[in-house]
Amino acid sequence: MKIENLPFNNIELKQLMAAEGTVLEINKDDQILRQGQFIKVIPIVLSGAIGVYRHDDNGKEVFLYTIEPSQTCAMTLQSYKIIEPSQIFATAITQTKLLAISIENSTKWMDEFKEWKKFVFKSYNSRFQELINTIDTIAFQKLDTRLLNYLKDYSKITNSYTIQLTHQKIANDLNTSREVISRLLKQMERNNILVLSRNKIQLL
Repeated sequence: MKIENLPFNNIELKQLMAAEGTVLEINKDDQILRQGQFIKVIPIVLSGAIGVYRHDDNGKEVFLYTIEPSQTCAMTLQSYKIIEPSQIFATAITQTKLLAISIENSTKWMDEFKEWKKFVFKSYNSRFQELINTIDTIAFQKLDTRLLNYLKDYSKITNSYTIQLTHQKIANDLNTSREVISRLLKQMERNNILVLSRNKIQLL
């Protein structure tokens, strides 16, 4: 089985991944991982995108980062190593294809392939930087700037200027209320930044 978009050059490693990995097709908005679930596989995104989130005991959630093609989730790498339930949950932002690698293979390849080891540590670093950026955004950016950047990022991920998200979903991701998001979107519409319709936002 030939697998596209694998970020590796080592032929033997790619052959093992194709032979022993499992390709999964995930529908848009389907949950891939639940918070509190034990990690069984390491996902590598082949196409599409996955959103990674965390929620508190009251169910309030916050968006952490996005996993795009050729990337994996460092939180899953960390959780299985210390054998504890996942502290995040993940949902497909778009129709997504991913390659599931078993924990056993991931552990074994750390010793056998320098390229896999480099990929794992690079994933840790990338996700850490994204978490720092998320913290900086929440701490230092005004909400209207965060909202516009959120919409631009979503547009880039989906390769479309039409954003099909509810105001409540956006509010959840930005850790605010639906009313605040609706007010800011209407202000952006008045400023000719976007056009609003039912569950749809058209960036101009």
